[in-house]
Amino acid sequence: MEAHCHIGLDGYGSGNAGADYNETNAPVTPQLRAIDGINAMDPCLNMAAKAGITCFATGPGSTNALGGTFTAIKPNGKRVDNMIVKEAIAMKCAFGENPKRRYGDKKIATRMTNVALIREAFRKAIQYKTKVDAADGDITKMPVYDAKCEALIPVLEHKIPLKAHAHQANDIFNAIRVAKEFGLDITLEHVTEGHLIVDELVKENLPLAVDPSFGHASKFEMHNKC
Repeated sequence: MEAHCHIGLDGYGSGNAGADYNETNAPVTPQLRAIDGINAMDPCLNMAAKAGITCFATGPGSTNALGGTFTAIKPNGKRVDNMIVKEAIAMKCAFGENPKRRYGDKKIATRMTNVALIREAFRKAIQYKTKVDAADGDITKMPVYDAKCEALIPVLEHKIPLKAHAHQANDIFNAIRVAKEFGLDITLEHVTEGHLIVDELVKENLPLAVDPSFGHASKFEMHNKC
């Protein structure tokens, strides 16, 4: 089982033509769904299957504050609809260096803005959900359809967790703070500086998908990679 990847969305040997895991036109895109971008015949899937990986959690959003819905798929097939183990497994969000690097000249120059955008999205989703619930199926009372808010309702209802990309300790704590503020389920992804804050992580008792320890530190937020 691969707990966190972008296989089928990043394109084998195709460069930008096959790169579909980061929507660069907007930093908040929870309405995106992995199944709409996965290329079932990407050679990487077959390569991974031959190496013994039989199931992948894959999806969009490494640079987006909110990136979209991850899905779980088997690696073999020609049509993603026939490869799905579970269609919606998590809502991807990202903290730290990636959103700043991608959107520094547009929407996100600081970690504070990144977190604020996530908070804003959930506040809007809560208000939207309240109106939907109050309408009780009466189409005349329903709010104007909002794809972003609709996509966040399963998170608010604890049907799927936030899948939070966070390397640095402060980004890990930001992710935890947001989850607590809105009462959300969360898994922490990468957790590169986790070895520096083990005592705090033990207190939180949250699921962690920790990066492999091999390889060099490819960016500043990974300089304490161990």
